[in-house]
Amino acid sequence: TLWGTHSGDKKQVHLSFGKLSGDGITDVDAKVTYNEYLLKDPKTGEFYRAPAKGLDSENKEASFAYWIVKEKGTEKEVARCYSRDFNLRIVDHYDVTAIYSNDKENVVTISDPKFTREQFTDSSGNIKTDYLYADFIVAYMGTDNVLLNSDDGKNYHTGLIVEYGKDTKITVDSANDDKVGSKYDGALTEYTGFNGDEIKAIATDSGKTHESITIKDKEYAAHKFVIDNSKYNNFNRLDYYVQFNNNKNIRHYIMKAYYYVYKTDKDGKVIEGTYKVTEPVYFCYYNIGNSATKKETSNV
Repeated sequence: TLWGTHSGDKKQVHLSFGKLSGDGITDVDAKVTYNEYLLKDPKTGEFYRAPAKGLDSENKEASFAYWIVKEKGTEKEVARCYSRDFNLRIVDHYDVTAIYSNDKENVVTISDPKFTREQFTDSSGNIKTDYLYADFIVAYMGTDNVLLNSDDGKNYHTGLIVEYGKDTKITVDSANDDKVGSKYDGALTEYTGFNGDEIKAIATDSGKTHESITIKDKEYAAHKFVIDNSKYNNFNRLDYYVQFNNNKNIRHYIMKAYYYVYKTDKDGKVIEGTYKVTEPVYFCYYNIGNSATKKETSNV
């Protein structure tokens, strides 16, 4: 059983229809239950829809491109929605804005993670397994409008790479270190481990299969998670999680996740210019790894 950490939370959402010619449309401010949709009409399930046309950054008429979703307070982009209907689930406090543009490009996005913890115990209450999950929303928007979950998407390859180093760890007050309910509120230090060419080599190496691990200089590890494209929805979006065993090292590592997409030809060779990768998202399991959880009795 996965135990969520935000059950019942209300998230504040501000939705803007962006730059429009003529009279604008009133912005929307609402509180939305965690992991539910922002709906125009909850009874019918109707979503808020962006106009087909608006103004781009130069105030020229342009077509709807996407909704950009930013984290309230930080203005950090966490997701994009390419449907005119804003149909992303709400998992944090967001500012959402419709963007209009006539420029076309392949775009890959990855959200900040949300965390859950899963424990199984035996009939005596002894913990048998303790897993930590980081849940990302990933998306691909291609200029060729290919659906990754269709036959046309079979030559597209997607996945996540999660990196950490043995010395890239958070530091916390030793008095509160690894105690149930302890929290880490500091910044996650950025670092250089694998460079961009090395990440690309791991992503595009067909010999490195799902959950392959690459070690660099005995200092850094990169875990490759290959995504099954059939899992994407019809907007090329996917809610995808990575799993690690809960232990002290894993709780303390500063990790970073990359989402990648590339295309191969009929011979399995990478087609030049198709590889796209996101900037890394930094995260840490410390808080969820030290959380108090319900224990589920299981036969494992």
